[in-house]
Amino acid sequence: AGGAVIRDLGGLANLVVRLSNPQFQGGIFAGLNKEAFDKVPSNRYVYPQCVAPTVQHFQLLDPQLSFQLHELTLAMPRGSSSSPLAVEATAALSALLNAVATYHDAAVGVLQGYLRAQAAPAATDLGQAWLATQADAGCPAQLGHSTTGQNVGLIIPWLGHFFLVVAAILAALGGLSLVGTQWYLDKLALVGRKPAQGPRVALAVSEAVPVGLRVTVPLLLGACVFCLLGSNFLPMAETFVSLEQGGSAPGTKTATEVYQVVVYSLLYNIQLLYSHPSVWWLAYVVAIFSGVFPYVKLGGICAGWCMGETWLTSRWRGRVLLLLDQAGKLALVDIFMIQYISAALRVRVALTDAGAGGDSVSVVLRTDGEIGLTVFVVATVGSLALGHLCLYYHERDRRTRLDLLGGVSRVSLNRASLFLRKSRSVYELDAYAAGRSRAKSAALVASAVLIFVGMHLPAATIRLDAPVSLDRHGTTFSMWGFAWLIPHLSSRPGSFAAVFAQVTYVVFVLVTVHCHLGLLLVGWFGRVPSNLIRSTTSLAHTLFAWSATDVALGTMVLVLAGISSVDSVTLSPDMLDVLASLTGEQPAGNGVRVRVAFGAGVWVLAAGLALHGWIGRVVMGHLEAANVLQSMREDVDRCREQVEREVEQEGVEMTTSVASPPTDSD
Repeated sequence: AGGAVIRDLGGLANLVVRLSNPQFQGGIFAGLNKEAFDKVPSNRYVYPQCVAPTVQHFQLLDPQLSFQLHELTLAMPRGSSSSPLAVEATAALSALLNAVATYHDAAVGVLQGYLRAQAAPAATDLGQAWLATQADAGCPAQLGHSTTGQNVGLIIPWLGHFFLVVAAILAALGGLSLVGTQWYLDKLALVGRKPAQGPRVALAVSEAVPVGLRVTVPLLLGACVFCLLGSNFLPMAETFVSLEQGGSAPGTKTATEVYQVVVYSLLYNIQLLYSHPSVWWLAYVVAIFSGVFPYVKLGGICAGWCMGETWLTSRWRGRVLLLLDQAGKLALVDIFMIQYISAALRVRVALTDAGAGGDSVSVVLRTDGEIGLTVFVVATVGSLALGHLCLYYHERDRRTRLDLLGGVSRVSLNRASLFLRKSRSVYELDAYAAGRSRAKSAALVASAVLIFVGMHLPAATIRLDAPVSLDRHGTTFSMWGFAWLIPHLSSRPGSFAAVFAQVTYVVFVLVTVHCHLGLLLVGWFGRVPSNLIRSTTSLAHTLFAWSATDVALGTMVLVLAGISSVDSVTLSPDMLDVLASLTGEQPAGNGVRVRVAFGAGVWVLAAGLALHGWIGRVVMGHLEAANVLQSMREDVDRCREQVEREVEQEGVEMTTSVASPPTDSD
């Protein structure tokens, strides 16, 4: 009978609890290992695996629960086929619970006692177990450092720093070699001896090259190689989601990095671009121009400096050095790519409006330069300087001048000789009107005007569509205005990295092309004395090789067009959680898309640069012809003076006659 009664009590019952204003309070006691916590970057705080190892003695203290209880009843479901005994038992329990509900304070006290006695220790144990699990999982590696899955860690800081140390040692040895060789030559001059002269088989041992540079140049080339290797394994820049707080006055803003979005490094970027189906072709562009070409250039310069004429004739050596000198600016593709991607990812979301003190809090997306960017630019500038140095001494070599004289057209030589003899200037507008047509003059002026105007016209407008509310107007900039935007792409606009990136852009994109055009205008319409022909020609070659405006424009078009062709970049769940917690909005989707519209400045500047590439070589061709004749005339004068001195030493009288420069008929 008892068993039957128990079976009759079986069934389902509904517990109805109606309460309002529930509040839970409690304290957490925990300690942090300061030494370990300081080693965790702020952008790693979002990962509990990184912070958990630094937490010690976690404990939940004094939990408190408060609420307003309005109803607490127990009832059988409607339509249930329960026994009369179960119904009566449910009604009795419901009456008892309803009586408890009338004593609200007693019910809350019972629950709080339960929390202190049972729930708090259980929650402490669960928290400690969770922290131990997170600590065992390990902190996720920084982007580019991980070797999990198919992505190999291509950012290896210790290896990059090792290469930089080797580069510094080679550069120091190069400086010591230059100073030591000069000291040795000074000692020989004191005792009246001359340094031993080897056979003229390479540019390094040419009579035109100072003895101190023969060993210094290869050492500096090696330093540039190891600088490039070091920059390839170091981060060049990193993009972070940061919390920015402060006013509009300079120096009043502070930024805290909370999430790492992307890291830029040459090898790592090539891997990422190649793995993306929409911009895989951009990986080949970066790999060829910024990955392979810098090493090819340094190897070509070393070959031109050290190889004898058996392997590399003087004429071919000049062609190789000139080609590498003019194409060296292509190595800056990776630098410009980082800057334009940083502009595309420039975002600000205001969380609070500026208060009475002018302070506000915003979520920003900013890109900070790293040591790899500086080292890469230094190595590129060093390779450009060494290329100019080798080309300069190659052109001063006597056999090179003979080869150049044979390669210059007869018409150019006749004109150059006429101007050197009559006006002693390279170009005299009234003297050789037949030597330059009005079309070429118009092309030179048009090139200067188009480049200047094109740099000030809007070049591109970038708008970012994201899961949260952003500024829908986007960012519009010109090539000139982009220079002043570069520091503000960083969370620290006044830092060395931000200023260095701005100076790099200003020098290679804005300054050099205008200086080169100004020099061409002076050489075309003005007077250049014959004693300044050599320096004018060298300066024109240098400015033309350093004018990277065409590289910057082409990189901007390729990068922004490639980014805009990507349908959508999917954000990770961690990133979506960060956006939701910072903005207070529920993300609408998980994709980000960059929309780009090119302005008139791109087309105007492209036309001006095309004219500049053609007319610049035309004007420099006239300068080179005059430079060759001037150098040959200096050689003749030098030989004549040497013969006169030898004859005077022997006591023989000689009557000299001044040789006249070649005429048009010659």
